[in-house]
Amino acid sequence: MKADFAWSQATVAGLGVLRREPRILLTWGVVGLVLAVAQQVIAVNAEIFRKVNPASLTAVVLSLAGGLIAIGALAIFSAAAYRAVLLPQDRTRARIRLGREEVRLALVWLVQGVLLLVPFLVIAPVFVLTTGEAERHPFGVFLVDLTAFLAAVFVAGLLLARLSVAGPLAIMEGGWSLPRAWRLTRGRAWKIAGAHLSVWLIVGSVYWACRALYAVLVRAMGGTFSIKLVTAGTSVAAVFQPETLTFTILSAVLGAAGAAMLYAPAAVIYRDLKGLTPDDQASVFD
Repeated sequence: MKADFAWSQATVAGLGVLRREPRILLTWGVVGLVLAVAQQVIAVNAEIFRKVNPASLTAVVLSLAGGLIAIGALAIFSAAAYRAVLLPQDRTRARIRLGREEVRLALVWLVQGVLLLVPFLVIAPVFVLTTGEAERHPFGVFLVDLTAFLAAVFVAGLLLARLSVAGPLAIMEGGWSLPRAWRLTRGRAWKIAGAHLSVWLIVGSVYWACRALYAVLVRAMGGTFSIKLVTAGTSVAAVFQPETLTFTILSAVLGAAGAAMLYAPAAVIYRDLKGLTPDDQASVFD
C-alpha cells in the first residue's frame, strides 16, 4: 500500500516546531532583519541610480544583488524549517546555514519558479488574440481572459503541489530532486494542495491584519507610515526611520514564524510519503 500523510499533522507542523523550539524565533528573526534591511538599502540605491540614469548598469547590478538576497533568504529559512522537522536533534545555530545544501535548494526554488511561469506563457496568446475584440465584445473578452487566467492558476497550483517536497528531498537526499518529488507525490496533488493552501491563507491573513493594525496604530499616534517606504523608498535614511524600522523588525519576527508555518508542512509530507516513522526521525510533536 502506498504511503500517505496526515493532512491535520501537515497543516499544524509549523506550530509544532514553534511550540517545541520557541527560541528559534529570536535567531531566525535577527537573521531575517539583517537580510531585510540589506535588501531595502540595496533597493533604495538601485532606485536612486535608476532615476539618474534609466539605463544604469549599477542599478541593474544592485537589483540582481537584491534578488540574490531574496532567493538566498528563501533557501536559508526553508532549509532551516525542513531540518527542524526532519533533523530535530541538530540544533546548531538554530539550523541557519549557508552552504551547498542552501545553494542546491536555491536552484530548486528558481527552477520551480520558472516552471510555474509556463502555464501563464501558454495562455499569453489568448490575451493577444482577444485584444482586438475588447471594444466590440468587452464582456465576452473578459470571460475568455478570466477563464484562461484561472486555468493557468489551477495548473500552476497543481504543479506547485506536485513539486512541493522537492525542497526536503534536496536537503535530505541531495542531488536533483524535482523528478523524484514528482514521482513521490503522484496521486496526492489535491490533498497536498489543500494542506498548503489552508496554511497560506492563515499565514497571509495574519500578516495582512498585523500590517493594517500597525499602520492604524502609527497614524493614531500622529506618525506616518507607508509600505512604499519599505518596498520602494528613495532615501536610505527612510529605511531607518522609527516607524519603518519598527515595521521591518516586526515583519522579521512574523517572517520567522511564517517560515516555520509555511515550510514545515512540506517536510512532514515528505517524511510521511517516504514512510519514515518516529523511530527513524523524531517527531515535531514529541
